[in-house]
Amino acid sequence: DEAIRITCEIGDALEYAHGHGVIHRNIKPENVLLPGGHALVADFGIALAVSRSDGATRMTETGMSLGTPTYMSPEQAMGAREVDARTDVYSLGCVLYEMLVGEPPFVGPTAQSIVAKVITESPKSLTDQRRSVPPHVDEAVQTALEKLAADRFVSAAAFSEALKNEGAALLHSSAHRPSARGLRSRSNGIKWGSAIIVAAALM
Repeated sequence: DEAIRITCEIGDALEYAHGHGVIHRNIKPENVLLPGGHALVADFGIALAVSRSDGATRMTETGMSLGTPTYMSPEQAMGAREVDARTDVYSLGCVLYEMLVGEPPFVGPTAQSIVAKVITESPKSLTDQRRSVPPHVDEAVQTALEKLAADRFVSAAAFSEALKNEGAALLHSSAHRPSARGLRSRSNGIKWGSAIIVAAALM
């Protein structure tokens, strides 16, 4: 319950930032403070500001893979030109995943190995690792961690609602989440050459 509460408070902060056209791009435990027990999102040092008019105003250069590999979305790891609120939703999903089972969804000895897993592997079920995690929470986190941004929650608020409301999580899952076979096929279709290039950039 506390993990979900903290996640929803982080989600509230992200929803506010996203509403002002700012994508954090580095959500991780170190950037979440708990003064008085309430979550406070800090360190917008590599945030992306997108102009409301033409989408051209950027605080960082196109193609730069800045961030922390363990909590970085696949599109961010690949240096995608356009990232939106859903890249922060992915990172927030990683943070909740770690709060619930003790480690992020993808770990490895090097940045390169972590990035390769982020791009090609599916996260393990939370419920399989910790039986006390409700199925709808597992479903919501898995949706937040989808490889394609289009398959994730459209906003941090939607993610928070799914964590608190079992019906919301199941509804989103049945409407948007691809089959396991489709996910594997899509993951296998990603070229390893791209992963190697991105990993090298993170050294």
